Amino acid sequence: MYKVFSGEASFKANSADQLKQIWILKYLLKYMQDPIQGFYEYRRTNYPISPINAAASLNVNKKEAIPLRWL
Repeated sequence: MYKVFSGEASFKANSADQLKQIWILKYLLKYMQDPIQGFYEYRRTNYPISPINAAASLNVNKKEAIPLRWL
């Protein structure tokens, strides 16, 4: 699912990929401890990129997108 768990222990070579790795790990940590903060981290960084099932989406305005407002 995520490349973080593929056995690669070191950072990638370029800074853009390094930031992606950090953001994904930070999202996973926040999601497990405080889901609201994980949601805001996703909003800020747009990572991790998750597949969205439009048929099961409750997003009224855009079925193929994750809602960007917290109710």
